[in-house]
Amino acid sequence: MSDGNGANGDLRERLERRATEVRSQLADRLDVLEERRRRLAGLARSAARPPTSVLLFAVLGASAAALIVVQLQRRRHAQRQRAIAALFSRDPPRPAEPDGVLTHGLKRGAASVLALAVQRLGARALDEVLRERVPPRPLPPRPRVVEHG
Repeated sequence: MSDGNGANGDLRERLERRATEVRSQLADRLDVLEERRRRLAGLARSAARPPTSVLLFAVLGASAAALIVVQLQRRRHAQRQRAIAALFSRDPPRPAEPDGVLTHGLKRGAASVLALAVQRLGARALDEVLRERVPPRPLPPRPRVVEHG
């Protein structure tokens, strides 16, 4: 009977050792998976932020550049037309018509909004670029409550 208990004891010890090894392997795999998850979450967070502001800044810059080019072409065309008219006409050249009050106000408002948007986006981009990466601080230890009983 004692031989049976000894054999069962050896088998039990081997099974417990094997179970401990399997638990250790599972814990290691869980740690690796958790680390991968953290890295992917950080990568996703960092990849999600900047393109929106960069894209918005690029669209605003392209819009402003397009407006400037259109205005310059119109101005050159108008100057060319006035020069041609002055050469072939006996009448004195007419001065360019001033913008109406509404048009003038809209142009100034649009310029102000564009300037404000560029300023804010520039400040935000600088904040992103120059932001210091501060490592997270560990939490302070909790005070222990001593029970008097």
